[in-house]
Amino acid sequence: MHPPKPLTMASLTYDSELMNQQVAAIAVPNSHNFVSTNDENGKLMIFSVGTDGVFYLCKEDHTGSRVMINLSSALRVAPSQVKAFDVVQNPSNSTLYIAIASMRPGTAQTDLLVLKPFKPTDVDLASPSLDLSGYIMPRTGAGQTSISAIYMSGSDKGGTYPETVFAYVPIEQVSKAADLARVIVNPNFDGWQLATNLHLPEDAFKIVDICPGRLQLGRGFFSLYLIQNQLQLMFTTSDQKYPASYKLGCPAGAKSLATFVDSSGYTPLLVGGSSLTYYTAKQCLQGSSGTVISSDKVFAGVQELYVTQTTQQLSIFAENAYQGIGYATTSVANPAQGLVASPLIPDGQGGSFSPVIANDSAALQFVVANSSGALSVLQQDPSSRIWSSTKLFIPNLNKNIDIQAYTVHVNLLQSDMSAMVNQAVLVSSTGWADIIVNGRGVSVGPSGVPVLSDEAGTLTLIIPTEDISSYVFTVGNVDGSNVFRQPITIDPSFKISAALSKISTKSDLLNAPLQSGGHLMDGTSVGPDEIEHAANAIHTLLSQRTVASAKVKAAATTGTLPAGQYRTKHVYDTTRSGSELRTMVAGSNMVQIKSAQSIKQMGWEAWHYITTTTSKIASWAVETATSGYNLIIQIGNDFFSWLVDGITEIGKAISWIFDKILSIAGKIIDWLGFIFNWKDIQNTHKSIVAIVKGGLDSGSANLTTLANKVDQFFLDLESTIKNRAYPDVLTQSVANPSTTENPTLDPQKSALNSTKGNYTQYQFTHGGASTSSTINGTQSSDPLHQAWTDVVQPAIASLQQTVTTVGKDIITLFSNNNKSLSVSEALQKLGVDVLLGIIDAIRAVIVGLIRLGADIIKDFRDYITKTINIPIFSALWKTYISGSELTFLDGLALLLAIPVTIISKLLTNKTPADMTGLNYDGLVKGTVTDPTQLLQTNGFMSLSSIIVNGLGGALQVFDDAASSVSMVKRIVIPQQQSHPLAVHNHLSKFTSPHPLSRAIKPQLLAANGYNVLTDWKLALGVIAKIIAIPTNTSLPGYPIRWISWLLSCAATLISAAIRSVTVEGVPPSTKEQALAATGGTIALVNFALICTINGMEFTDDYPSRDPTFTSFQVMSSIFDLVASEGSAAEKFVKDPIDKAIAELASYAGLALSGVVTGTTTLIKYEQGKYNYILEKI
Repeated sequence: MHPPKPLTMASLTYDSELMNQQVAAIAVPNSHNFVSTNDENGKLMIFSVGTDGVFYLCKEDHTGSRVMINLSSALRVAPSQVKAFDVVQNPSNSTLYIAIASMRPGTAQTDLLVLKPFKPTDVDLASPSLDLSGYIMPRTGAGQTSISAIYMSGSDKGGTYPETVFAYVPIEQVSKAADLARVIVNPNFDGWQLATNLHLPEDAFKIVDICPGRLQLGRGFFSLYLIQNQLQLMFTTSDQKYPASYKLGCPAGAKSLATFVDSSGYTPLLVGGSSLTYYTAKQCLQGSSGTVISSDKVFAGVQELYVTQTTQQLSIFAENAYQGIGYATTSVANPAQGLVASPLIPDGQGGSFSPVIANDSAALQFVVANSSGALSVLQQDPSSRIWSSTKLFIPNLNKNIDIQAYTVHVNLLQSDMSAMVNQAVLVSSTGWADIIVNGRGVSVGPSGVPVLSDEAGTLTLIIPTEDISSYVFTVGNVDGSNVFRQPITIDPSFKISAALSKISTKSDLLNAPLQSGGHLMDGTSVGPDEIEHAANAIHTLLSQRTVASAKVKAAATTGTLPAGQYRTKHVYDTTRSGSELRTMVAGSNMVQIKSAQSIKQMGWEAWHYITTTTSKIASWAVETATSGYNLIIQIGNDFFSWLVDGITEIGKAISWIFDKILSIAGKIIDWLGFIFNWKDIQNTHKSIVAIVKGGLDSGSANLTTLANKVDQFFLDLESTIKNRAYPDVLTQSVANPSTTENPTLDPQKSALNSTKGNYTQYQFTHGGASTSSTINGTQSSDPLHQAWTDVVQPAIASLQQTVTTVGKDIITLFSNNNKSLSVSEALQKLGVDVLLGIIDAIRAVIVGLIRLGADIIKDFRDYITKTINIPIFSALWKTYISGSELTFLDGLALLLAIPVTIISKLLTNKTPADMTGLNYDGLVKGTVTDPTQLLQTNGFMSLSSIIVNGLGGALQVFDDAASSVSMVKRIVIPQQQSHPLAVHNHLSKFTSPHPLSRAIKPQLLAANGYNVLTDWKLALGVIAKIIAIPTNTSLPGYPIRWISWLLSCAATLISAAIRSVTVEGVPPSTKEQALAATGGTIALVNFALICTINGMEFTDDYPSRDPTFTSFQVMSSIFDLVASEGSAAEKFVKDPIDKAIAELASYAGLALSGVVTGTTTLIKYEQGKYNYILEKI
């Protein structure tokens, strides 16, 4: 009956928007004193002293989110300010060596803490209960402890403690040996002592810099000092009884010293001044003057010199007197060979900084503080050499950080077109980047990283970008799996490229409209000729993008994205004259370029400098190249050239034109991306609030009438069940994943799956809005306590039995038939006796609760007026809509208003109709008869129902996950893998609690905790009922529609009562089972009613008859039935495998119903036709 489809491979669809995306976070605390290292996963880890004097550690936790750990507290020392510290890390084994000087409370003295060496893998440094007190080595002996600065040498491979020297006064005041001391650590790290046997030149006028080191003769330190206005350089041993000094030839203008560790464990010396000079470890003992390895402008006038290294790679950073920063990367074995210097940060924009080479990707990372101490990270992609800036932030419940990013919404589809739930896939990129995937931070590069789709089969990638450029990504197989035939390419900037491809003349730029109103070039001071040159350049560069895109796709078919291989090789640091140039196809003041004596070919490592410099652009041009184009830029008297041949580089070059030539960088998202129209959203919000309040008012007003008619209601319900008759066209209807492939649904899938339309769904599911919301105040109503004992509890046993048997049978049929189920099969399990038994069991519950209806509705109305903090949305509310605190009702309305507004405008280019004047009680009583108003009301409510049901589905997933077997066991991971542990470690962050969970105070968790999910479910359930009220009397089965709607309302009334009850000795799990039993069984009855309605729609003759859409409704109701019974059965079945089957069936039903219902509803909405809203069962 249900033949399997021919086997095909999985696929995906995706949409992307350039936008300002929100993350519930705040910036890390400011600091001017910090050290960068690698954590246990090779990720950036920052030790710092905050402006409050606290010693902090900033690192990623197991969710991929950064956290701030108070190390002062973890060391269990008395509250005090940290005066100085230093941290070094062994590049070969990641061992950390830490020394801290903290002020003694109430004194000017410091205590020196020297920690035992440890690796990041030895202890969970991200743990909120971190205790490092056991790592403090005891000190023997006494001595002066007013420490000003600590200096540690690089760690050698021998495992001995690095040479550690500290100064009692600021370095510029050091003039004698008594100003310095060193730490001697016992070989087995069980203690340390102070040594003051350091030797300095007695007649030194001033110490310029000191740097600990280790040479063949032993440990010691290099000192750069002034004697009689002459600079001198010396190495002095410190671990011998009689210190020995070795004078070196001192470079002119020397200002700063740095060492690194060579392959022998010794520390060669680097000296920065008017140039960069290198001394081998051997030369340091021979009085050598070293070797000048760079005279580049980067190393002219060096004030500070820093190095970072791996066992093979050495990176040297220099800061000049004007706070400009440059660097060079070379080899540890021979720093003089192949060193190419590059500017990084222009003059005036630098400050305190600390570099590190990431162990996981070999990417250079560079933490820098601005003048106020705000920290940010520059990270270099090791393939393209491009630097990108990344914000450093930590989770926060109350505030948002805006990130300019491409947001990519990906739907993963199995071969039968159903969602790939909890599927492990490999995401790769043409370059290394830190991105967010489903709310978790990951680092992705050409080799790929395993990630996990969610229970809807989606991946949402948030890819930060400073401009319009982006790497290209692929989704493919994790090692050992065979999900995809070959990796599938995702180009986040495809929409931007398509829009820019229409630009060829200045009029295209001048007439480009902005979403906020007006045009792109309004108010510009850029001349028409320059605009024309820019348009020509954009058009030319985009022609290369087609070639580059084809190369990426060809490379992707091999299973990887080797970024450095598909791009054209080019020799950098060469020069040409203007007369040697090829054809210049676009540009400004090109005569100057043609007459240039020297044009330096640059690597992309210098691009960050050129985009951030404030120097005036004298001329520029786009020149044809052997492969791609060259972008030539003149700054002052210097000419630079960059090869532009890859997708990312093209985006960078066009962004530079936007910024430096057209001065429109700040308008790009308004022009090409996505922005929220908060005025429209606010208007929709008001309509939703009005509908909810009107529905609750009407419910309160009609309770007495309903109570008087309850007996007739059940007679009508039983009569409908007993006399049910279903036409063959209905019973033969089959729902399976192929339903979603119907071409009729295709036009609206783009809106349903759009990044814009899924903003709320993403933030609710993965942004922490649902699981980390906190409500101020609790709710309880005394009359409901008795209702639990007298009304609800007695009915649960029989209802539970029905769910466990009938519900499980339906799930088994669906699962065994490859996610396929017919109406006939479902109805065979729902005999008349079964349905009448359910009705009889719930009759007493409903009758009893109707008497308490006023109390229940009052409880709910009081509750939705309480204030709530919803991560992301509370901050949006205060920023864009109202400065007041957010109430639960306003929060619900905001969650719905954003997608309702966006999707309405996507489909019709119009905002939703104004519902603030709707007479809801008139809908109930049938006194609202104006066809236009009814149609507008139906359109608004049907569109809202899609969003409500989507959010409700997400909550059902959270609910199921909280009570079922470990999600880790349900991940779809291939059985055979090269590195299964590594894959599981990557995927575990997707099964861990949301990063915001640790930000919730324990008392809030105790008061709300898991209950907040139940509150969300109830509130969305109430709204779902309010907006599903039958209003079209011309539709077949109108009385049965009312019976179905009232039965659904009764189910919500029961849910509200159960949620509100607080009975001593009744655990939350019992209440959850009660909710599952009543919800699951009422869904069975409602399915039978909806089948009756759909059968009449097939056979009756009425004006809006549409059998095609009735068929879709039938299929959606089957999927709804599977989702409801799967969720309910999961609460009762004991076997872990049965639980997993029920849960996965529930997820599949939710996803498939969402596609069918969503697309059919949107088609009707777009066409301005009436939607037959049937309440989700």
